[in-house]
Parts: sequence; structure tokens; C-alpha cells
Amino acid sequence: MTDKEDKTINSDGSVTLRLTYPISIDGKPLREITLKRPKVKMLKDVNNMTGRDEERELQMFGKLTGVNPEELGELDMYDYQRLQEVYAGFLYRHGPIARTSA
Repeated sequence: MTDKEDKTINSDGSVTLRLTYPISIDGKPLREITLKRPKVKMLKDVNNMTGRDEERELQMFGKLTGVNPEELGELDMYDYQRLQEVYAGFLYRHGPIARTSA
């Protein structure tokens, strides 16, 4: 399975990521997670929280995915790193795809 098959960019700009190692939430398997595009207000809210950077990042991912940060903590590190990469992709000019030089 290629990375392209693991990630879908939706029409609203959100990204759905198929998990390599699904987790269980309330006894149901979670096989994919959708991250909506972040807003400045979300970043401000999370930056105003106390705690370590990792905790604030989990809070941000919780806001973007609708998944409880505690449950996100159950993700395999491989899937979590892919989640971080999708988030970082939102910060580039062209969205969640590789940036090319103009």
C-alpha cells in the first residue's frame, strides 16, 4: 500500500488518514482519522493551555479530529508520526501535499 492510498484529501481540504495500526474506541475499531483544516483560533486556544508541548499537540489533534486526546494517545507511533506530517502539511501554502518550488 502506498502513502497515496493511505491518505485522502477531501473536497473541504480535510485529510483522511487510514491507520496502519487501528485502535479501539468504546469497543469499536478506528481504522481512519480525518483531520479538518486548522484555524488560527484553534492554535491560540491550544497555545493558551498549560502543559508540555506534547500535551498541547494532542489537544490540537483532538480539536482537528474530534477524537479524545486520551484516545489519540493509544495510536501507534508510526500512525502518530503520519498524523503529525499531515498537520505540518496544512501549514504549507499548497495544503497537505508536498510543497514545490515556484
